[in-house]
Amino acid sequence: GGGPMQRLTAKTGYSAILNILYSNAVVCVREELSPSSPPNLFSRGQKRPLLLGAASKVILANLAAHQLRRLYANQRKAIAMAGLGGDYVSLRKALRKIRKDGYCITSGEVIPNIVGIAATIFNGSGSVLGSLGLGLPQSSADPAKFPELAAQVVEAAGEVTEIIGEIGHGASLPARAIG
Repeated sequence: GGGPMQRLTAKTGYSAILNILYSNAVVCVREELSPSSPPNLFSRGQKRPLLLGAASKVILANLAAHQLRRLYANQRKAIAMAGLGGDYVSLRKALRKIRKDGYCITSGEVIPNIVGIAATIFNGSGSVLGSLGLGLPQSSADPAKFPELAAQVVEAAGEVTEIIGEIGHGASLPARAIG
């Protein structure tokens, strides 16, 4: 993930964060900080909630149906509080849009005043493994540039997915269980 992340940070001027799905959380496994990086971004080893923020929502949008059903059964109330829908049909609809777009953009959901733009990372067999995202200060974020930034994140996430696919051994293992 280093090369694509370094290029993404250099192109955009914003910090890039690589995350993996681990149980009921998303864990930062690598960061590429820009010189103007906000001081409160997630760093390696830190967990974030599975239901909040762009980095998490792109993962949710690409979970297998059985994982999503189990998650909904166990966290129905938290899903509704996260604005992902009050019932299973609404949850699926919200996640379908993210999956169709190929990215997710949120603002202040995990860290106040931080905009997150993220795309999914897949393992060697095409299952969701994690996400690659940008974190930028809301104060300097220009919403008119979000589509361009999202396209760059999607491209970098595709590069990381390609690298993972080339690794071979162990790269097709699924992310840790949801439940």
